[in-house]
Amino acid sequence: MPQYDIYLPLTYNDGTAIESHKFELTRKELLEKFGGFSVLRASDLVEGWWQFGERIIRDDIRIFRVVTDKDDEPFWKEYKERLKTRFVQKDILIVNILATKV
Repeated sequence: MPQYDIYLPLTYNDGTAIESHKFELTRKELLEKFGGFSVLRASDLVEGWWQFGERIIRDDIRIFRVVTDKDDEPFWKEYKERLKTRFVQKDILIVNILATKV
């Protein structure tokens, strides 16, 4: 069973908070598409560091985790582009992890 971790920044690159409705829309989409997902909350906040050319960006990140019964690479490629636009980011990290069901 594939597991996807979607790393979403909590702020834009200028440090202002990303509007909550963007996270709500993402939650709604994931729930409709997969029937469920997990969010690693503030106590599990991840700090990310990214380098683009000479510029270094630091993000506080919330991880949305989806476990699904199939690998749908075309969906994830399109969804990544949608998230990059929604969250105004040069890139959004989505990691495909093969999870074992116990």
